[in-house]
Amino acid sequence: MMQKPYRITCDIGGTFTDIVGYDRDTGDIHVEKVLTTLSDPAVGVFEGTMKLLKSALGREDMEVVGDFVHGTTIIINTLIERKGAKTALITTAGFEDVLEIGRSERYDTYDVLAEYLKPLVPKRYRKGVKERVYSDGEILIPIDKVEIEQILDAFKKEGVESVAVCFLHSYVNPTHEIAVKALAATRVPDIPVSVSIDWPIGTEVERTNTTVANAYVRNKVEKYLERIESELVNKGFHKQPFLITSSGGLSPISTAKQFPIRFVESGPMGGVIASKFFGELAEKRDILHFDMGGTTAKSSLLPAGKIGETSEYEVARLKKFMPGSGILLSIPSVDILEAGAGGGSIAAINVLGLLEVGPESAGSVPGPICYGRGGQDPTVTDADLVIGYLNPDYFLGGEIRLLRTDAAEGIALKLGTQLEMRAEDVAHAIHQITVENMANAISQDAAQKGEDIAQYTMVASGGAGPMYAYDLAKTLGIGQVLIPPYPGVLSAVGFLMAPRSCDVARTLITPLEELEPSLIGEVYEDLRRSALKLLPKGSNHDVALFSLSMDMRYAGQRHEINVPIIANATHENAIRALRQDEVLDAFQDVYSSLYGDILLGYLIEVVNWKMKFVLPPEKVEICAVCRSAGTLGEARKGHRMVYSHKTGSYAEWNVYERRRLPCGCKFAGPALIEERESTTVLGPEGKAEVDRLGILHIQVE
Repeated sequence: MMQKPYRITCDIGGTFTDIVGYDRDTGDIHVEKVLTTLSDPAVGVFEGTMKLLKSALGREDMEVVGDFVHGTTIIINTLIERKGAKTALITTAGFEDVLEIGRSERYDTYDVLAEYLKPLVPKRYRKGVKERVYSDGEILIPIDKVEIEQILDAFKKEGVESVAVCFLHSYVNPTHEIAVKALAATRVPDIPVSVSIDWPIGTEVERTNTTVANAYVRNKVEKYLERIESELVNKGFHKQPFLITSSGGLSPISTAKQFPIRFVESGPMGGVIASKFFGELAEKRDILHFDMGGTTAKSSLLPAGKIGETSEYEVARLKKFMPGSGILLSIPSVDILEAGAGGGSIAAINVLGLLEVGPESAGSVPGPICYGRGGQDPTVTDADLVIGYLNPDYFLGGEIRLLRTDAAEGIALKLGTQLEMRAEDVAHAIHQITVENMANAISQDAAQKGEDIAQYTMVASGGAGPMYAYDLAKTLGIGQVLIPPYPGVLSAVGFLMAPRSCDVARTLITPLEELEPSLIGEVYEDLRRSALKLLPKGSNHDVALFSLSMDMRYAGQRHEINVPIIANATHENAIRALRQDEVLDAFQDVYSSLYGDILLGYLIEVVNWKMKFVLPPEKVEICAVCRSAGTLGEARKGHRMVYSHKTGSYAEWNVYERRRLPCGCKFAGPALIEERESTTVLGPEGKAEVDRLGILHIQVE
């Protein structure tokens, strides 16, 4: 069957929904951006998709579309907003309060009045049952089926909509969880059941949290995805759509319906993949991915171009930038940091009388004051408009006209009067606070990982990322910034490059000295069987590459470190030939890089075995974006008055149309480079150059 030529990717953000179309035959990329319809995100998805197809191809159906890839915020938003299903938990007697006890750690040591998240499952719906399995898998107390049936009947009577099951040590012996799931299928077939053996990791808190969160969002996600599938068929698309996982791989919607928690942070991952892609094209080694959109800013370090991963991810924090105040999940995820505010973040005066930015956001509804949609609170976007960075007549290519006077009056009324400052000075302060917040978060993250941030090249994306990249890089001491093509929709562009993949894991605590080939082969086969259930049907699994890592520790330690063992192997012989000394060397290398030394004479243990299976991604050949045959002078649109806090007045800055910048052109700041989805700020001392692919190289001075 001939492959259809067009691919569509979609990324739903808190403020905007981004759509990208890619033509396999020509390499052309078409983009569309619409306001996110928060009440029903699917509306924005298809509004943007059909708008793109009509403008790019003159079509009103999806018959030419061969792939549809979706990144969604519905899962994380459901957790944050607490709008999931009425969920119940069945667990081992004595472990009903794991959701509240957590790790028994305070996220703010010095705040004696610190609040904590309420569990997703109220105490009345948490039921402990008489069962017990030893840590070696031996069953001490068999499960009582009558007890389980009575609990399920009671749940149904009380209107429970979803059930999570998490038993102690089920990751070693899943018999009891399998039995409960089977009983529920016949006793309460209309109530979906999530079991912890779908992510068989030994850490009790994270495994319980993950299972409960999956159950909590499952019903809503399933209905949403069914609607997406139905609407796609109505539009003429008859293939299997994909979602992007939190670890940056593509997975079929059928998997997302059953395991939605694997997709909790699907959207931002595309930007990391695209930053790696364009960073490599520009021949840059160490990359700082920086993405600032309408709601938040995120960053990720890619040392030597390698995307970092983590197996623990915290969501729905009570205190937005305070680790430990959220729900800690055991899911594979790209290592990405929420670094600060977005364009819709609200500026306010705190109880100390000081100006602060975020974490509350105006979103797309009502939005910033300048949108003219009823917003009353000053935001980052309002501030950047008052400063002069944004063109009020060219926001989203002119589709949204920004109201500068309203923004200035709102800032003056809400903030300026109390601070006794002019609107433009308050606007500059909002901008600078946003920069400093992001710089602090990024520099701390780099320091914790032992990285010299000054040696990195920043790749900026998102609707607001290019506007803040220059000032942020200067604050961090970074000398080079890359603005790739299509920066305002870069996450959706990254979806084009994402491979079809899955991550599987298993807890099997094993002393390193007992790591024999037969055991390694047994674990590999177990993980491979699990992976085949998650990889897309119809795929050629024989060509999948696998990577193995192990969570390891010195015996007696509480925490483990993740140790990469095998990367991108093509055949199982690679794992069967694995030797103890290779694993030991890998562990010592990682341990010494983190802590500066190794301990001799101590027993080393393997705790978790983690494997990623990746099908070779489709090669994306983006047609050169830099097509202008004109001159730099022809690309100049005119000038705009931009406020300088140093002089206390406005000065003229050159304004360029990015798509008209010719290949190889060089120019100096101060300047604003406009395109439909974003605006790039080039500071007064900065220099810029456009390469053959249209990547904008900025030298920060």
